[in-house]
Amino acid sequence: MTARIGLLGLGAMGAPMAERLVAAGFAPVVWNRSRSAVEPFRGRTPVAATPAAAAAPVVLTMLTDLDGVLAVLDGPEGLRRGWRDAGVSDPVLVVMGTVSPVAVAELAATLARDGIRLVDAPVSGGVVGAAAGTLSIMVGGDPADVERAMPAFERLGSTIRHMGAVGSGQLAKACNQLIVAASVTAISEAMLLARRTGLDLSALADILEGGLAGSEVLRQKAANWLDEDFAPGGSAVNQLKDLRFAADAAASAGLSLPLAGVVQGLFAELVADGDGDLDHTAVYRGIERRAAVGASEQSEKKENPMSEPVVVTAIFVPKEGARESVLAALNTAIPDVHEEVGCLLYCIQEQNDGTIVMIEKWTSHELLDAHGVGQPVARLNAALEGLLERPVAVERLVPLPVGDPAKGAL
Repeated sequence: MTARIGLLGLGAMGAPMAERLVAAGFAPVVWNRSRSAVEPFRGRTPVAATPAAAAAPVVLTMLTDLDGVLAVLDGPEGLRRGWRDAGVSDPVLVVMGTVSPVAVAELAATLARDGIRLVDAPVSGGVVGAAAGTLSIMVGGDPADVERAMPAFERLGSTIRHMGAVGSGQLAKACNQLIVAASVTAISEAMLLARRTGLDLSALADILEGGLAGSEVLRQKAANWLDEDFAPGGSAVNQLKDLRFAADAAASAGLSLPLAGVVQGLFAELVADGDGDLDHTAVYRGIERRAAVGASEQSEKKENPMSEPVVVTAIFVPKEGARESVLAALNTAIPDVHEEVGCLLYCIQEQNDGTIVMIEKWTSHELLDAHGVGQPVARLNAALEGLLERPVAVERLVPLPVGDPAKGAL
């Protein structure tokens, strides 16, 4: 007999996944933070007013980040309370959103001490795959725990692979997202080239799809490029988040991934320019803006490649309990620092691994090198004294031109 299932998170992916489970006769207990999302399910499957009320023996979460997972775990209306009240002694929590492989493994170790089993099972295939039940599901966890969630996985996906211990699913998803982001970027460049040279884009899409360049990205997203409509879907800011997870995984393995670094820089620039909430195919817009540079400027850049724009990130790791204090200090200190050096600050992101990322866009390597980052970083470290696990780490995301290897990371 299939165990009762809860599903928390009825967003763009969670809602069609819930529909699949309802259609398969699972009668999942569904919950969502905004009440309007549960209305289509009322009368068709149990609807929970709180996460505690959805605390089935197996609970699937389709939430944006681990902060969201932690929010539904704790408190008087959280899953822990619900499992305790229902007498569920060994629940399985399935994290299906894309999160940090390292952070999810740490959470699993923490929950295991309380008898809560964690399986990470991120998915690929988009909204179309969620609705059709054709998702690829990358699973990490103890085999016995994975087996308890497998009946639900089999209704949600057509390709399901157990990759190893907890965190392995997220590592596989990081690999997947590297390919997706690179594919979206390459197709964007091809479509821009075709449009500017007068090719029929619809015909080109057909030709590409029929050959080696065909892909699920092109099949699902071709209309975005053809119509230049990048309405919100899988967002650019989430793509950037996923690329950061991949970069962290690569760094922990002692690897440098050159293409991933370039693509990450392009998405960071896209977010910087205010397009982070658009579909990730909107990287086309960022590439188009770069391509709009006049011929004279292009000529200047060939003679002086140091005039190319550059994206820089600064990573802050707050001490436990100091996250809000770090954010407050940043909002106070950063505007003064950046007014002095003349760079454009465009984004501060809170990450679900507990770090805070500041992304800057400088108009050129020359400007960055002229000001340097030593004094601003020293100012920031002073403003955050006692609040950080380690000093601010600064990284130049868009690589300098080949031939100047001494100026890679700051």
